[in-house]
Amino acid sequence: MQGLATFYEKRQRWTDYARELQGLMQLFSDRCVPRPPLRIRSGQADAPFFPHRSRDAAKYAETLEKLLDVRRKHGTKDEVSRLLLAGGPAAAQDVRAVDERAGAGR
Repeated sequence: MQGLATFYEKRQRWTDYARELQGLMQLFSDRCVPRPPLRIRSGQADAPFFPHRSRDAAKYAETLEKLLDVRRKHGTKDEVSRLLLAGGPAAAQDVRAVDERAGAGR
């Protein structure tokens, strides 16, 4: 998915690029959902360990920044507003559904 996003960015296909970024956001948000922790030894007691949670949360935030940037530069004010108002992990899916219904294609 990241390779496809890069492909669209290089070819300045902004709608396709935004759609791929939204897909990445959904992927990262799904992986940030808490799961039962692995147990690792930490001194005298076992401590919870979430191997990918913080890394995926950071990737989600970075991808959201890229999506906001592309929407500001190449989208409409309405697209930026919808993205900002959607909020939360479901934002990527909500915005993608609205874009598909609108038939956005620049």
